[in-house]
Amino acid sequence: MIRIFRNLLCIVLTSNLLCTCATQQGTEYKKIDKYLRTHFKQYDPKANNCVFLLSEYGCIPCVKEFAELIKDYRNKPNTYIIICASGTFVDISPFIKDTALTNVYDDSQFVFRKDIYYFPSAIFLKDNKIDTIVDIAALKLDSIFTFIKQKADI
Repeated sequence: MIRIFRNLLCIVLTSNLLCTCATQQGTEYKKIDKYLRTHFKQYDPKANNCVFLLSEYGCIPCVKEFAELIKDYRNKPNTYIIICASGTFVDISPFIKDTALTNVYDDSQFVFRKDIYYFPSAIFLKDNKIDTIVDIAALKLDSIFTFIKQKADI
C-alpha cells in the first residue's frame, strides 16, 4: 500500500513539475513575442525567428566573439538583434551606427534584459514557443557558435 502511494505521489509531483515548466516557458515566450511586436514592425510571429541578445554579462572575450558572429545577421530576415550593452566592453557601433538596419534595436533602457533575459544569448522561436536558448559561455565556445550558425541559417 505504501509503495502504491509513493508511486502515485511521484507521478503527481512529476506531472506538476512538467506543467509548471511548460507554463513558465509559455510566459517567457509571450514576453519575447510582445517585445518583438513592439520594437520590430517586420516581426512575423508565424515564422521561425532568431533573437540575438548582445549584453555585457559574463565572459567579455566570449561576448566580443559573439558580437563578431552576429554582425553577419544584421540584415537577415526573421532575425532580430537586441543590443543591451553600453559599448564599454564590446564594440556595438556596427549595430547602432547603421540606421538603415531594421532588425537591430538599441535597448538603451535595458527593458529586455531586465524583464526577460540578460545573458548574451541566441533565442530561437518556433511554432509560437521558445525552441532553444543558447547562452554564450566560455566552455565549449566553438561548438556553441557552430550550433548557432547552423540553427540561424535554416
